[in-house]
Amino acid sequence: MAQRITELVDEAVVLDTRIAQDQELLKALKKRLVGEAQRRQPEQIPDGGERVTFQGTNGCIARVVFPKPKLKDTIQGAGKTYDKIVEITDDTFAYLFDEKPTVYKPTNDFREKVDAVFKGSSARARKLVDLCTSKSSPTVSFETKKNPEDKS
Repeated sequence: MAQRITELVDEAVVLDTRIAQDQELLKALKKRLVGEAQRRQPEQIPDGGERVTFQGTNGCIARVVFPKPKLKDTIQGAGKTYDKIVEITDDTFAYLFDEKPTVYKPTNDFREKVDAVFKGSSARARKLVDLCTSKSSPTVSFETKKNPEDKS
């Protein structure tokens, strides 16, 4: 029994090491795919982000998605960002933000409301959205059509 446990531990450690190495390799490959995607012309996706799709020799697909900047969960009720937002929004602040004690949360339909409020001033609208968003990181996903080891 003791021999089986030691073999089990050895096998688990070898597997754990291999998985860690493969994860590092996958991370490096994804970084290269993101870099290549940044040099390509992306296609627009319905949510406002962009994506680039690559196809492998065996029919598999790698898709790099550049999501649009996500809205911040909250805006602190004091500070430079808050002051700029108040200046831009004038009397529409309460319409565009859900108020919480000392923090403000953009409404669920914030972008649509900004478009409606600032239809004549796209620069102000863009500045307001920029102040209320955070950069989104690209993601990479894979679709396997058949066994990736099979090149036929």
